[in-house]
Amino acid sequence: MADRLKPLRRLLANRALLAALLAALLGAGALGYMGLRAFLDQRAYSRGHEAYRQADCTTALAQYDQSQPSCSRGSTVRSK
Repeated sequence: MADRLKPLRRLLANRALLAALLAALLGAGALGYMGLRAFLDQRAYSRGHEAYRQADCTTALAQYDQSQPSCSRGSTVRSK
C-alpha cells in the first residue's frame, strides 16, 4: 500500500509544480471563456447591424443589447 502512495506523495511534495499546473488550467479556462464570449458577442453584433441596415430598429436594438449586456441602452448615448 505504501508503494502505491509514493508517486502521490512525491507530487504533493512539489507544491510549486502543482500550483503551476493549477494556474495553467485556470488560465486556459479563462482564455476559452473569453474567446467564446467574443465569438458570441460578434455574432449578436452582426445580426444587430444587419437588422439596422434593413431598417428594423427594434430587432437591431435587441441584438446590440445582447452583444453588450453590461451597457444599458441610452446610458452612454443621448438621443437628440
